[in-house]
Amino acid sequence: CVCVCVFRRGRPVVYLAYTTTRPNSENYQQLINVGGLSDIDAIDFSRWCLYIMYKNVIREGYARLYHGTLSDTEIQLGKFSIPANTSDYTDNNHVTIDPALVGPDRRFPGSDIFGRFRRGALRRQDDKTQVVYHKTTPKYFIFKGVEQ
Repeated sequence: CVCVCVFRRGRPVVYLAYTTTRPNSENYQQLINVGGLSDIDAIDFSRWCLYIMYKNVIREGYARLYHGTLSDTEIQLGKFSIPANTSDYTDNNHVTIDPALVGPDRRFPGSDIFGRFRRGALRRQDDKTQVVYHKTTPKYFIFKGVEQ
């Protein structure tokens, strides 16, 4: 796995990983439990190998662009901000897919095209065509509740 000593220094970290493991596997848990990282979207269990994890930053947004049926044929995007004090801050704790709930500066560029299908052709062995591009709706993270 990864040398977790890098993650122990208290500095902001965004870990863009191609880790050949399934979600919640032993290696995945090593990054979370030993490395102290958070997964940008811990409830997305359809990602295999590609992960965005972070520490000492505030998650702002996350999106996946699909190409085909394997997770390693996609692009994942993450948006973060660096808190003024990395030892005393509150991460965003609520997920929304409504871009109107976040400012224009926090939205993904071209967010008007996310969530739509873009048709293309891929010849499979049975000679049928299928959709090869799918753009998921971005998730935005906002804070709800009382800051401590």
